[in-house]
Amino acid sequence: VEPAAGPAARQGPSPFDMFDEAAIQPRQWLYGRHYLRSFVSVLASAGGIGKTSLQIVEALAICTGKPLLGETVHEPCPVWIVNLEDPLEEMQRRILAAMRLYGIHPDEVRGRLYLDAGREFQIKFATQTRDGVVPNKALIEHMTQKIRDCDIGATFIDPFVGTHDVNENDNGAINAVVAQIRAVADHTKSAIGLVHHIRKGNGEDATIDSVRGAGSLIGAARCARVINRMSKDEAEKMGVDPMEARSLFRVDDGKANLAPPADKTVWRRMEGVQLANGDWVGVCTSYEPPDTFDGVTVQVLLA
Repeated sequence: VEPAAGPAARQGPSPFDMFDEAAIQPRQWLYGRHYLRSFVSVLASAGGIGKTSLQIVEALAICTGKPLLGETVHEPCPVWIVNLEDPLEEMQRRILAAMRLYGIHPDEVRGRLYLDAGREFQIKFATQTRDGVVPNKALIEHMTQKIRDCDIGATFIDPFVGTHDVNENDNGAINAVVAQIRAVADHTKSAIGLVHHIRKGNGEDATIDSVRGAGSLIGAARCARVINRMSKDEAEKMGVDPMEARSLFRVDDGKANLAPPADKTVWRRMEGVQLANGDWVGVCTSYEPPDTFDGVTVQVLLA
């Protein structure tokens, strides 16, 4: 009697029979080489440098289709920002300040940008108990449905540590959490960006290995960036005023396994913007360090 074809039999092995390169769908990048449909990305840094502002400006760029920071918006689409640290009003200030600086009209954003914030707003993908890691299936179903209903192409969640109740140093537990997040990305074909913190580095530059907690988070991510302030040595070498250097930070591509490495260092600057209510808010902008030959004319070189 032939055995019944069960699940294991249907799962393989399967012969490879795909040899048409042109028939494979290209990777669906949304923004630069940082956010990719169906994949999870990570943005990590120490606190207070500018990662939240950076992600807000990137969200506005994706919503409007405008390359606000000089990076290509491959596919404009609605974006959902979830901030689990800052009050709703603070996030509203930051978004409105960015819109003011970049001249973005409300009609360009209305219906395309979604925001949920505040310490009372919670998203927990999984909880660790004595019996192991328990996934929040109800949350997965809810997010999947809402992202589909609103046609959201990218969801930014800040910070990652607020999305779970598991031991962040437990690789197995963190991998289980990320598996739930990846399930949302898979089911919705959207990009998910996670903001995470780094360990204290005693003054040394942060790298992808500085990301706090278990390494399985970075292992599961397909794109990862790390932010560092401009150091005194960098400021001196580039001729940047020490006062100005305080507002500058570098964005390093820590895991460019789906894209070619950046051909030059990416610098960003925090610029103060005053709202109509009198509040001053920092907004992330692009920045080009001074060139050695700035202001040097051909006549000067000849002389």
